[in-house]
Amino acid sequence: FGELDYRGESDLLTLFTRVKTNRYQNFPQQVPSLRWERFPHEIFDSGLYYFGYVDFARQKFSQALANPGEWEAIEQTRVETYLGINWPMELASGINFTPLVGGKWTHYSGECDRFLGELGFDWSANFYGFYPTPVPWLKAKEWKHTLRPILKYRYLTRLGKWPPHRVIDGKKENNFLSTLDLAEMRNVDDLDGQNVLRLGLENDFFAKGEKGKIRKVAAFDCYQDLRFERHPDGNGERERMLSDFYLLSELNPRHWLNLRLYSRLNWEHFSLEETNAEVNFLSGDLWEIGFRTKFLRHRATQFAINFCFHFNAISQLDFQAQVDGKNGKLLAMEIGYQTRWSGVWNVQFSCKIKNHSSREGRFQPGFLIDLAQW
Repeated sequence: FGELDYRGESDLLTLFTRVKTNRYQNFPQQVPSLRWERFPHEIFDSGLYYFGYVDFARQKFSQALANPGEWEAIEQTRVETYLGINWPMELASGINFTPLVGGKWTHYSGECDRFLGELGFDWSANFYGFYPTPVPWLKAKEWKHTLRPILKYRYLTRLGKWPPHRVIDGKKENNFLSTLDLAEMRNVDDLDGQNVLRLGLENDFFAKGEKGKIRKVAAFDCYQDLRFERHPDGNGERERMLSDFYLLSELNPRHWLNLRLYSRLNWEHFSLEETNAEVNFLSGDLWEIGFRTKFLRHRATQFAINFCFHFNAISQLDFQAQVDGKNGKLLAMEIGYQTRWSGVWNVQFSCKIKNHSSREGRFQPGFLIDLAQW
């Protein structure tokens, strides 16, 4: 993999390439992908903002033929461009409304074109309350609660044919909240129309100590998607009208202790599909240790531990290990060292050891260097 980024004042230029180094894995190669992105910019002090990007990619991949052992090399050029306009407004104190409209045009090797139109809005409100009641176990003399309900609506319409050959940048399995913004969707080749309303409720709690220091002590967020238009989910069934229910929570009872919990529930079967828990202990700027557990229904249960030790301001040691929660078998272990050379170059060395059979080697050394950054 190779990537070069140039960040301007209001735009970003990215050059990316990927090369296949062995014959065991058949994945598409981008040789290269060139992308120019324009950050939101106001149109003549009108309150309207435009943003967009242009992306060029030359794809190469191999397709198996009917005869065993024979492959066909396929090359494909793809050009896509997106342009969006939004109008952020403050309807009242703490109440924000942003309508938006956009469109994405994609062209494939002179064989087909496709257009996706986007229409939607973002709405959010901010409410808060102050409570002078002391909370001894938090060492706080007063605390604050902020409540933020949100609504996001997106309607996408598709015109044109499906891409030629096979899907390259398709939808990957994702257990987290999917993006609703057309500009941020990365499954370029299998995008389709959609009609979705996202409802969310975000809660933050802040405590003020005896010395006037304010810190965030807790957070609780929940989200739910309502699909007015449903598509096949990849298993031959249509998507449910109500998506999974997502819960994200965080608790910081002490400055050195952090607890996080992520859960995903299926409303149709009233079952817990996934839950991830994480505990982190901090000791100032010297060290950090964390424990994680991951439960994914019918597929995986894992435990993990991570440790970080800071030698000084520019170097640190990292260690993490993953364990199968069913049989206690070590899945992977990684040790890394990060430092800075000459006060400018960020360098990272790593070594990963896998304890399972695969075409990849068990011992995987790694090296990363950041030569320039501005």
